[in-house]
Amino acid sequence: MIIKNWENIKRVVENSKIVHPKYGNVVVFTNGNEWYIDTIIKNLYLSMKIFNPEYNLLILSSDLAGLE
Repeated sequence: MIIKNWENIKRVVENSKIVHPKYGNVVVFTNGNEWYIDTIIKNLYLSMKIFNPEYNLLILSSDLAGLE
């Protein structure tokens, strides 16, 4: 995939960052394949809901397995 509009990507990343008191601006990226992408998404969601409910979780998927 060739990204043609970097401004959209920059905006998404900027809107997804967490401002941490010690580390500053933080954006967490992860990847996975169809074998475990649903588990990663579920675990990230549950972890954020329990430990950091004040933050939003943004999930970008580049394949059908992640989307489903």
